[in-house]
Amino acid sequence: MGRIINQSTRSIAFVQGQYGFSDPESGNPLRYLVTPQGILFFIAENGEDQENIVRINFSGTAFVVSDQGHLLTNRHIAEPWLMRDQKDAPNIEGMNPHILGLRALLPGRQTAFDTVLLRSDLEVDLAILKIDLDGADAAPLELSNDTPNIGDEVLVMGYPLGISGMLARASPEFLKDFDTEEEHSAWEIVDRLSEQGLIEPLASRGIVSQLSDQFIVYDAETTIGGSGGPVFDLDGKVIGVNTAIMKQFGGSNLGIPAIYARPLLDSL
Repeated sequence: MGRIINQSTRSIAFVQGQYGFSDPESGNPLRYLVTPQGILFFIAENGEDQENIVRINFSGTAFVVSDQGHLLTNRHIAEPWLMRDQKDAPNIEGMNPHILGLRALLPGRQTAFDTVLLRSDLEVDLAILKIDLDGADAAPLELSNDTPNIGDEVLVMGYPLGISGMLARASPEFLKDFDTEEEHSAWEIVDRLSEQGLIEPLASRGIVSQLSDQFIVYDAETTIGGSGGPVFDLDGKVIGVNTAIMKQFGGSNLGIPAIYARPLLDSL
């Protein structure tokens, strides 16, 4: 397990982004205004000040799968408005969602990579992102052609809990550097974490407990933020993409078999 962690860590990216909504007719963004009665959402008019645009932060995990900088992740990470709890947000019915900013950070690199969505699968929760590796020490992870067996050991890696998960592992000295009287954006916090070399995925191990055509079920612990991370077999090959947690039963989590990623990669 230690060998797999050491060999793959620098290829597992923390994905961070923001998205918003716009009016389908005018293209103007959805804005908000804080009033004594609560938060008011409205569409900015042409030429109107573009302050207070609705910006929703999100994060997840992805991993390098080619020398050309292709990253494999979940579609719900690349297009986060597809998540049910975001669909239920107020005042977005009929609005067009769109990415406002998307970047990926790799362990060992102090700067983020601008990231674009190349392709997403409409039937399987998978997507391909693209970065310019620019000589980064991030070897592509090998996708397995094999289906695991029930009882096989697996290793899941990713960034569960996102920023808060990384801050929980930071030293007291690092946390003291933040001025508690000053607000820091999510992007500023991640920049600081990256500068200090604190972008690093967590690993958990478990066993495969169930198999279906669509999912691999395993008991390796993970949570929100770990979606999009690789699920390894003991040979260090990726057998799945971590996809969902079963909130009703913490002992089981779901991954999409890696074989479903091959048609997506071949379509590029």
